[in-house]
Amino acid sequence: MNRPADAASLGAELLEAAWDDAETLNSAAWLIVHNEKVRERDLDFAIKAATRAVELTESKDSAILDTLARIHFEQGYLAAAVEWQAMAVAASDGDIREKLDATLKRYQNASASGGRSADPPPFLR
Repeated sequence: MNRPADAASLGAELLEAAWDDAETLNSAAWLIVHNEKVRERDLDFAIKAATRAVELTESKDSAILDTLARIHFEQGYLAAAVEWQAMAVAASDGDIREKLDATLKRYQNASASGGRSADPPPFLR
């Protein structure tokens, strides 16, 4: 059994089946990006799913924007992480806003101290 190939195949099927379901796409992306114990997380899959979820929600869902920001952060694209997280904060309210703002500050601090890359490749913007 080739687990990475099987996972990629299942991921492609999931993307196709859930292409118009923002919540499912976001959940799948969050599960991947949030599980730091897994050695080889498929962040390319996660960013495709999260980007589509952002499109479907017209950049208005703070949780989905937060997921996309986290993926950019994990990939080292700190300027993009800050940009998306700022959008998440702006789209939020209440208690969640404080948590998202704390995350934004963490991303800004990481960016100020010199991250791996300032911007993602153009196809991810």
